[in-house]
Amino acid sequence: MVPAASLAGAQEKVARALQQFESLKREAEDWVTSQPYKLAYDFNPQTGRYTFAIVNPGCLPPLRFGVIIGEILHDLRSALDHLVWQLIIASGGKPTFANHFPIYSWLPRKRDQWITRRERWNTMLTDVDPVYRAVIKALQPYRRAHRLLYCPLDRLASLSDSDKHRVLTGTVAGFVADPNLGSLLSIDPPPQGVRFLDLAFSVPAVTPWPLLPGRTPLLSFRVEPASFKPNVRVNQRLPLTVAFGEGPFDQRPPPLPLDDILNLSDEVTMILSYFERLI
Repeated sequence: MVPAASLAGAQEKVARALQQFESLKREAEDWVTSQPYKLAYDFNPQTGRYTFAIVNPGCLPPLRFGVIIGEILHDLRSALDHLVWQLIIASGGKPTFANHFPIYSWLPRKRDQWITRRERWNTMLTDVDPVYRAVIKALQPYRRAHRLLYCPLDRLASLSDSDKHRVLTGTVAGFVADPNLGSLLSIDPPPQGVRFLDLAFSVPAVTPWPLLPGRTPLLSFRVEPASFKPNVRVNQRLPLTVAFGEGPFDQRPPPLPLDDILNLSDEVTMILSYFERLI
């Protein structure tokens, strides 16, 4: 008997990934809370410059966090390969281990690149119905013009590929704004005759910043006259989390915060749900 196509296995992969995520999130939150992070500042009386930084005498996240993230990514990425296997069955074909769910973030520019891409595409989607192929093509990251910081499918592919060769690097990351925690720093406006000069923010406005052991600059400014003492309130409730990256944190792409794993799982769930209606 010819087996009927079913996405139950792929869906179980996603469910298992979410179970691992919830367990890791609790463990990561406990670990971050145990770290002695604090906000501190330095003042140079000669220049009148104040410098605020996050001080971390602790350490980087345990290596096992990166191992668990790799297992989560594997479940999500392989769920898409399971999908292609079932699409071939639904198309009346016989799947092989050469079949995969293709993910491409860029278009080839040279003829030989086009030829190589087309050959790989056809190999991965051998015996997949043209209708299903068209949907997979529309899902490719290079065609997703609405992407914001990143395309979840693109990050899933790159992180998963990196994890196959090395454990993903973990760091502690923070965010500039958290409505539940309030501002990290608040400074009273200067009175008449006092100026704040050379205001410099070291923290990006949207993406997380990595906090490595030592000092991570946040804000600096100069006061004129230097004798004036500004009223700065420091919020010690730092909005911190664990983030994971593919390499050095001074390179792109930036580390992915732990909660953003849900964006990747939502993307896979959306794709599975759509094809479930088709088959």
